[in-house]
This record gives sequence, C-alpha cells and structure tokens, in this order.
Amino acid sequence: MTPTAIGVFDSGFGGVSVLRYAQKQLPKESFIYYGDNLNAPYGCRSEDEIRSLTLTACRSLYKRGLKALLVACNTATAASINLLKEEFPIPVIGTEPDILNAEADLADGMILMMSTEATTRLPRYLKLREKLIDPARVVDIPCPVGFVLKIESGVFAKGSYDELLEQVLGGFKEKLISGIVLGCTHYPLIQTHISEYAVKHFKTAPKFYDGGKTAVRNLQMLLAQNNLLNSTGNGSVEFMTSGNMEVYQPLFRMLLASPEFD
Repeated sequence: MTPTAIGVFDSGFGGVSVLRYAQKQLPKESFIYYGDNLNAPYGCRSEDEIRSLTLTACRSLYKRGLKALLVACNTATAASINLLKEEFPIPVIGTEPDILNAEADLADGMILMMSTEATTRLPRYLKLREKLIDPARVVDIPCPVGFVLKIESGVFAKGSYDELLEQVLGGFKEKLISGIVLGCTHYPLIQTHISEYAVKHFKTAPKFYDGGKTAVRNLQMLLAQNNLLNSTGNGSVEFMTSGNMEVYQPLFRMLLASPEFD
C-alpha cells in the first residue's frame, strides 16, 4: 500500500504549533503526530541522548507508513536531521530558528533568539549563525526548561510565565528589540505571554518569527516537487505519544483545536 500520511515529530507538544499551520496550508493531508512526552524536554539533554531519542521515536512513526517526515522540533533538528535523512527514504524536513529571515527583514534594533539551551550549543545552529551578516544583532537567549515543563503540563493562565520571562528578558528592558525569533516550537504556544511582556517592557513591540512556518512551506514545496500532494480528501490527524495516552491525548486535542493559540 502506498504511504499517504505525513509524520510530524516533536519532543512533546511544541510541534502542535507547527501542525496547526500545516493543517491550514495542507488541509487535504493526513498527519500522524508523535510526541515524545515521556522524555520531554530535550533541551537539557546531550547531543547523543537527543539523537537516540529522536531516532527511536521517528522509527516508530515511520512504521505507520509515511510519505514525508516533518521534524517539528528545533533541538531534534539541530542534533539529528542529517541522520534522519540518511535513515529514511522519504522527504525529511527540519525546523530551525528563523534568524536569517529576521535579520533580512529588520533594518535596525536587536533580535532576540529564544530557544532551548541545547539548540544554542549544537554545531548545526552555530553554522546557521555564521550566515548572518551582522551576528552581533542576533542575541541568543537559552531558556530554562521551565517554559517547556509548564507547556507540557497545560499551564497557560495569564501571568503563568511572568517570572520566567523576567528571568530571560529582564535585561533588555527599555532597549530597542525589533524582533523575537521563537527558536523552540513550544514557544509559539505562549507567544501571547511573550508579546505582553515585550510590549510592556521594550521600547517598541517586536515582530515575531516562527521557523515552524518556514518548515511547513518547505514541506509543501517538497511534496509538490515529488508529486506527493493530496488533491482530494478532508485531511485527518492521528496522535501518538511515548507517554500515557489517557493523560496526553486530551491536552493534544485542546492545543490543536483552541483558537487561543492562533
């Protein structure tokens, strides 16, 4: 049987932010989402650990019959994307911090790149930084795992992230921050919280950049180039997790459906 599904992988729920956009851009496609919730977060793990966990999860996902694989995790992409492309005979698309587009788009001001600690230290991201025209403008902000842990627990109430945001962004108060790159796919799920902090404390409201959207556009392009786009059908989503399905599926469905995360 010809594989028809697109696999979407993340360390946990962050990839839902990418999946939501993928559904809008590719409404006729069937997606299988795998969240490695049992082992989240990846951002504090070694490169070898991240690779091992990513390969294990994506092998399980691939067995379901995939025509393409979207790695909706910046950290997993930085550690494992080349291995995944060697492993699987299908289009494999990664997600990376959108720093190059942000720099090209913004004429002045600082650009903050918020991501996991692991992403900022992995060689793939460091090579991406080498492509910047003015690297000094783009400031890496390695964020504590508390952000991801709260998101994985379904914490989204107003004010829930104030302390963490003060911890990582407090040093930029009253400065000209023209852009914020959301370099972890979990962070678009709390963009409202980040935006409220920025509007309150920075000189101007920054523009946000989400590499997940670029990843989906790359996916769409590769599917078209390989004649893999669905022309009929209503689309569907299936959820897989390394954790307890009864615990994680309700939160997955909420994140996928709620207009709060548009």
